[in-house]
Amino acid sequence: MNKDTKLGVILNTSTVIALKMDNYKIITPNIAIIGSGGGLRAVIGMSAAMTALKERGILDSTMYTAGLSGSAWYLMSLYSCKRPNATELNTKLRETVPQIRSNMFLYAWYTWKYYTSWLHQFKNKNITVADPFGYLISSFLLQKNVPWSEQENKLKNGAMPLPLIAALHVREEKSIEDYHGMCGNEKIIEENIIQADSRTDLIDFKEDFMMLVDAGLAFNSPYPTVLHPSRKVDVILSFDFSYRGSDSEWPFRQLEKAEEWARKRCIPFPKLKLDTIKEKCKGGNYEEVYVFKEDNSPIIVHFVMINKSFRKLGDGKHDFDIHSNYHTMRLNYSEEEYNKLNSLVQHNVLENEKKIVDCILEAIHRKQNN
Repeated sequence: MNKDTKLGVILNTSTVIALKMDNYKIITPNIAIIGSGGGLRAVIGMSAAMTALKERGILDSTMYTAGLSGSAWYLMSLYSCKRPNATELNTKLRETVPQIRSNMFLYAWYTWKYYTSWLHQFKNKNITVADPFGYLISSFLLQKNVPWSEQENKLKNGAMPLPLIAALHVREEKSIEDYHGMCGNEKIIEENIIQADSRTDLIDFKEDFMMLVDAGLAFNSPYPTVLHPSRKVDVILSFDFSYRGSDSEWPFRQLEKAEEWARKRCIPFPKLKLDTIKEKCKGGNYEEVYVFKEDNSPIIVHFVMINKSFRKLGDGKHDFDIHSNYHTMRLNYSEEEYNKLNSLVQHNVLENEKKIVDCILEAIHRKQNN
């Protein structure tokens, strides 16, 4: 981070992210914002989270953003803008997402058209229906087609966090149908995908063929992208938009997988100690956010997708169930539905701003004492 990077962003009237010590040494924590998969539900949720964090000045002092699947769709949409701005994009998506609803039949027809056309055109390539699906999603969500490598100007001087997109590099050439067949068996996924991907950290770019699959097939949150020791991340703001069936179902499955992934690789990760939460929340009465921390590990501020305090705001408009209305494979949302989920996630972030700030300050004090 160079001298032109914005370090002292005001969070409120009395708190700053970076502290300048007496010896003029700037102490700045490395903050990462990560979002899980979840289709358009994750796009809407991640847009809301980034908008709220932008409003409070936290996004401007973030080092990394990371996403997979739906959250990656959002990040690619954000960074395809000439001047990425989370607040402006949220307004744009409020208009764009309902357009997908009105074009569903056209959308389905084009998916089949491109799929059959590409099968014929690229007969020697491994083309699946996922290819035209991705193309069509990008046509709705990307502001313009921009190569991922052309982001340098947007990242200069720390103006935007470094974006990280999670994908699985699979060395065994399997069709996407093979992986879909594994979705019901997490053990098979672990053995056939993660182990295949973890033989080496190096990718041979001389290969003529590289197969990348949705990282959500392993686990649905991009922790590996920010946990690598070279990132030196101090605080992880984690947003889980995974489908659970209901608010009362266990909300820590992806976090448990992240902990297991880190432990296997001897990467620092706070002990979750979830038994206490399980005992306290026997009826499934979970909170919107949980903090996990341990010495010599990043502090994790984990946001659960839940409608709790937001539901109590009044007039009944906020009383809705997320999981029965916002399915992962659903692509048709009205503007009203967009606004409901978007407002809920923003509410959960803003209501818990103090917890975020306290964790950032703790990370600063940790660095100060090291």
